[in-house]
Amino acid sequence: MGVGQVMRANAARAYAASRTNVLGGKGLIFPQKSIPYNEIWNGSAAMTAAEGGLGYLDGAMAQGFLDEVYAARTGACH
Repeated sequence: MGVGQVMRANAARAYAASRTNVLGGKGLIFPQKSIPYNEIWNGSAAMTAAEGGLGYLDGAMAQGFLDEVYAARTGACH
């Protein structure tokens, strides 16, 4: 499982555990039948695409890229 999938699974489980069930107790009895639970669990199509192999971008690489763009536009060197 990818990091995004694990985070969504944990968020969905936390949602299910925090909701009041039909018997008045804490926690959904059948969370898979809950629309909000399923939306959290599945994520949006854009989020799923972003979690693909090309969707990951290292923070340092992004910072380096932005520095290069800034330097190219301003003529400045860091």
